[in-house]
Amino acid sequence: GPSIGYGSNCCNSSLPYGGPRCAADCDYVQAVTHQAAALKRVAPNTSVWIYTSAFCTAVTFDSMSRIVDDPAYQGFWLDCVGSAPGQCPPGRDGVRDWDFRNASARAFFAREWGTKIAAIPVLDGVYADSGDMMGCSPPPTATGHVFTQPELQAIFNGTVQAWRELALA
Repeated sequence: GPSIGYGSNCCNSSLPYGGPRCAADCDYVQAVTHQAAALKRVAPNTSVWIYTSAFCTAVTFDSMSRIVDDPAYQGFWLDCVGSAPGQCPPGRDGVRDWDFRNASARAFFAREWGTKIAAIPVLDGVYADSGDMMGCSPPPTATGHVFTQPELQAIFNGTVQAWRELALA
């Protein structure tokens, strides 16, 4: 079958939905399912896992990419800290760091990312990368806010909670 990946008919998960380097809109679940099923057909006993840098991107699924610059979800992103309501700075190339201190962001992420990955029947597991980075060294926000040590600890603790909620999903 046709190749699905960078530069073909599916977006890299670090790019915005329908971004300039995407040949078409991406149905990530469909693409991963197609690839995993193809591998299982030729090697049925192979364990198939997905690897993704999920925590530092918002765009693994269309439902997530569509909220990146939506003012209703401003509190979901670290670069929105210090922004006036509805005035979150535009995402850097469509990529935003999650602010998992926000329980609603954690729940949305677990529902939209975790449950969709878990629903792919041909996958045996998932390795989600980058979660620890959120609390270790988030850069200053677009408005210039530099995170304090207590804020960094809260971000890290929220990220650990997000890992847990994701695993449960």
